[in-house]
Amino acid sequence: MNRELAKRVIDAAVSLDKALGELDVSVSAIPDMDERRKFATRLGDVIGQINASFIRPLVKQYPDLEPDDD
Repeated sequence: MNRELAKRVIDAAVSLDKALGELDVSVSAIPDMDERRKFATRLGDVIGQINASFIRPLVKQYPDLEPDDD
């Protein structure tokens, strides 16, 4: 994959942060602790997969595309 396309993929993956943060707020509001824990685990899995499957491999290839931690 060329750098330009890698940047587009990383930017798209990072753009999911806001929606995933909103989902986290909703999951955190689940009153039942067991149910909340299950959903939180699933959300963590999704976030981890986005990072491991999209961002990390591309940053390894193009280190200058490392997303800011702002």
